Amino acid sequence: MRQTASKEAVCIINKSKKSDYCNSKSPPVKQLFAEAYTSLFKSVLTNRNHLLHPLLPAAKTQHYKLRTRPHNLTLTRKSCHYDNCNFISRMIFYDVY
Repeated sequence: MRQTASKEAVCIINKSKKSDYCNSKSPPVKQLFAEAYTSLFKSVLTNRNHLLHPLLPAAKTQHYKLRTRPHNLTLTRKSCHYDNCNFISRMIFYDVY
């Protein structure tokens, strides 16, 4: 998520908490966005009919199993800073280590 959009979302949530529109014990905005992104990415991974599924890189076959991975996709090369703006690219590298 863009930095300015994140700040705007935090301001909106803080104002809604002060005005009692939102529960004061609700989780932070970054956590809400992270959960939404993870949920969407899992949906893209598991649903072959999803609109974004063709944009995923090829699956990588591993002959060993050291630990569970968030996905079995090949990691693409990051060529520029715009790759962080791409949802698929960003989620492929999310939580890989």
